[in-house]
Amino acid sequence: MNSLSTLLGKPITVELSGKIIHTGILNDYGRDIIILYNGQQFLYIPMVHVQSFQLSQRNDIQTVGSDEKTLEQTNSQISYRSILNNAREVFVEVYVTGTQSIHGYIKNVLSDYIVFYSPIYKTMYISLQHLKWLIPYPTDKIPYSLDQGFFTNKQSDLTLSRTLKEQLKKLEGKMIVLDMGKEENKVGLLNKLGDHTLELIIPYEKKLYWNLQHLKIISLS
Repeated sequence: MNSLSTLLGKPITVELSGKIIHTGILNDYGRDIIILYNGQQFLYIPMVHVQSFQLSQRNDIQTVGSDEKTLEQTNSQISYRSILNNAREVFVEVYVTGTQSIHGYIKNVLSDYIVFYSPIYKTMYISLQHLKWLIPYPTDKIPYSLDQGFFTNKQSDLTLSRTLKEQLKKLEGKMIVLDMGKEENKVGLLNKLGDHTLELIIPYEKKLYWNLQHLKIISLS
């Protein structure tokens, strides 16, 4: 991480897994996260997804706007987990998989997953190892221009477990959606949870087994 100290306050280009490129001012960093400002938004990017970074030749990135919300706290150590905890109940945009970001807010931060509420997808369990970045909303913005009251008391009936695997165990016998259901075989009945796999019953009573390590988002159908 010492190499980042020489780039602090300078424009850098970051390549993430999946050949995703972001360019912005390196505003700050912690032991396992970097913070970019792209001229419009702060991007909080876990280092686990950073493939490479280098000094950028761009000199047209605007300075930080006064209305941009930050998730760091003064005099506290910056880390991925501290940023997630500071983001609780804050409207954010998160990117996990596919080509679509999810908009809403973080309700809870657990051992290896977060509970996220989206007006579109409702309560979602997102694996921390697959969350690629998050962006806080400006203080005067709300997802989809919804009324603030829409987000009040949006609670799941399920109690929360410490790990994602333990939480999935509670979903046995329920219809679930994996990774936002972008593929037909990622929607079905969670029949059984094994040590490393999830048994999903899809249409025509076919059984499909998913490796738990590769599941990014789980939500109830």
